[in-house]
Amino acid sequence: MNQAFDDGRKIFSLSKLTESLQTVISKAYSSRYWITAEIAKLNLYPKSGHCYPDLVEKNDKETLAQMRAIIWANDFIRISQKFKNVTNEELNDGIKILFQASVTYSPKHGLSLQIWDIEPTYTMGQMAKQKLETIKKLKNENLYFRNKELALPQLLKKLAIISVDTSKGYQDFKAIIDNNEKGFKIIYHLYPSLLQGDQAVDNIIKKLEEIELNKDFYDAVLIIRGGGGDIGLSCYDNYKLAKKVATFPLPIISGIGHSTNETVVEMVSHLNKITPTDVAYTILNGFETAKQKIDKSRDKLLKTIKISLDSEKYYLENLSTKLIVSSKNHIKMQKQKLFINLEKTELLFRQNIKFQKQNLENLSEKVQLLDPKNVLKRGYSISTINGKTISDSKSLKDGDIVETQLLKGKFISIVKK
Repeated sequence: MNQAFDDGRKIFSLSKLTESLQTVISKAYSSRYWITAEIAKLNLYPKSGHCYPDLVEKNDKETLAQMRAIIWANDFIRISQKFKNVTNEELNDGIKILFQASVTYSPKHGLSLQIWDIEPTYTMGQMAKQKLETIKKLKNENLYFRNKELALPQLLKKLAIISVDTSKGYQDFKAIIDNNEKGFKIIYHLYPSLLQGDQAVDNIIKKLEEIELNKDFYDAVLIIRGGGGDIGLSCYDNYKLAKKVATFPLPIISGIGHSTNETVVEMVSHLNKITPTDVAYTILNGFETAKQKIDKSRDKLLKTIKISLDSEKYYLENLSTKLIVSSKNHIKMQKQKLFINLEKTELLFRQNIKFQKQNLENLSEKVQLLDPKNVLKRGYSISTINGKTISDSKSLKDGDIVETQLLKGKFISIVKK
């Protein structure tokens, strides 16, 4: 095992040392152990089927330990299938696991852990723990309800969407919005992002920051994706992402695509729907509700106008009838007044005629009385000189010839005195 130099030092070859380590480790760690760690990187080789996970243990500040592991192909098929049956997800990077392993040391490959089994329920428990811690922290910071307190417009006409273009959920959303039967026009813009795994957290936050630069253009933000198990959604329980969503200046609607175990991002979103399809119908329902309100208001207005017109028509018809009756009555009254006035006028006219006739008769009598013949009949005579009536004896002089007219005949006298 060793070779002596002149100075007496013992020298070992690397292979001899590693073989010694292998012997010591195999004796010291002869059992299988249940260990907790996080899969930093899965390192699955599809061609061989072998898997070489990089395992780490971290606290909030630093990495406490790291080690390489191996899962042989046959074991990986069994372990991954069991994990998927319980969690409905594939083994992936960034998850915490409880696994059974033996410590192995190979002179060629160094120290590693050979994984024989994984307990899926532990991973589920770790996710639940992280979720509760995130919720508690957000509530303590008074951020949990922040996004819910924003006003959500009824008509979501301009939308920013965080999803994947090839996602079935996104394609379903597009089909419903673009082909809606009522022809509602909705503008939306896709911000492509990873939607699961550790990298999804930073990816989604980055997209939210891009959208925030154009926040005045959009009415709301949608985070939508197709279905998936709870482990694939563990990134949505991440505190950093949940805080970004809770404090975002626009209302956020989530449609992550599962019906159980609501994630923290969904909890703090302004509105959460199970699937992208539900999100699409919710948006269209806003338009449909507005349309129904408009139609109802229009019908109510038309009904009010009709009632008003009918009322005015009835009023006018009533007024017309009253006017006709009033006019007829007025005409009748005026006609009666006219007849009365005519009768009065006729009576007055007749009375006037009678009065005038009486006056004429009186005048006629007076005229007759003043007729010279009637005067002469009463024994009077009329004396004239040169055809002029003599009314004063002083106008006579001696020798004037005076003609005197009697009722019958006349005589001529000569004035002597």
